[in-house]
Formats: sequence, structure tokens, C-alpha cells
Amino acid sequence: STFIGIKYHFFYKQIRAIQDMISKFPQLKTAYQLCQEFKSWYSPENHRNHRLKNEQLLVEWYNKVEFSGLKQFVGIV
Repeated sequence: STFIGIKYHFFYKQIRAIQDMISKFPQLKTAYQLCQEFKSWYSPENHRNHRLKNEQLLVEWYNKVEFSGLKQFVGIV
């Protein structure tokens, strides 16, 4: 149908715009990945982990943030 074609075209344009932004500003990709990792830390799957495993995952995330050098994450860590 026409609606599906329009929806796909819009989605494709969004992906292309994101790819263009990431190519111009590589820090966006790093920031996005860090945000997604932090978000996944709160996922229901992690609630089944032992507390020490979750703490280990969080420490690994902190280390990635520090290594990234992104100033925007300084307030979080």
C-alpha cells in the first residue's frame, strides 16, 4: 500500500540522517552506545543477575564513560 511505502521512505530517511550525523560527529555514536548500555543495565534480565554481577557491569560502564572523554557524562559518573 501507499502508506507502507511512505512509512518505509520516512524510516529510511531517518536512518540516513542519523548515519550522516554520526559520520560528521563520531562522538554521537559513542554517546548513543553509552546511553543504550546504561539503559540496558536497568533491563528486567539484569534483575535476575546477582547483585555483584550488576555492580561489575556498572563499573565496566563507568570505565567506558571515563575512557570516552565525553564531558556530557561527567555528572553521571
